[in-house]
Amino acid sequence: MTPEMVGHRRRLTLGKHVGRHAVRQMLTDAHIDPDDTQLDAIIEKVKAVASRGKRVTDADLYEIAETVMGIELNNKVFDLQDIAIMTGNHALPTASVRAKVNGTEHVFSAVGNGPVDAALKAILGITPSKLQLREFNIEAISGGSDAMCHVTIAVEDEHGKIFDASGSGDDIILSSVEALVNAVNLINRV
Repeated sequence: MTPEMVGHRRRLTLGKHVGRHAVRQMLTDAHIDPDDTQLDAIIEKVKAVASRGKRVTDADLYEIAETVMGIELNNKVFDLQDIAIMTGNHALPTASVRAKVNGTEHVFSAVGNGPVDAALKAILGITPSKLQLREFNIEAISGGSDAMCHVTIAVEDEHGKIFDASGSGDDIILSSVEALVNAVNLINRV
């Protein structure tokens, strides 16, 4: 039984046991064509990152490929200018976003179940293509109330293709926003 038979899509994941064919396929899908030597170097770096326990996202793979191949693929379609979030125990969490999308400034506001939800909905409200958030993971990198966090998200475009990206920092909301912005720019790169 294939994933497609039950309404899902096949998705390759990158880890310390990743194969050559999987990496080449993911890069080919993104119109990146490394030679065999470059592919070996990319796989080696992916495995090194994964062996340290870090999840390797699509954005990480493309960043590694850019570095190894000495090319610049960064197509920044979505450039976040400003974000403001209001929340409280008697207030509806609301986020307002100002961003340049394909060079044109847009402003959008959204409410959510919490400040992170509101911020992500505001960004999704002005993305150039219709996207759905499919996965959201957060983990503390350090301890304490001022801990560093790492957010990994997966978004699906209107064609059913899923992309993942991440963001890190000491602010959960801004790290979540960074992850989503990275995913939006990643989708428009491919």
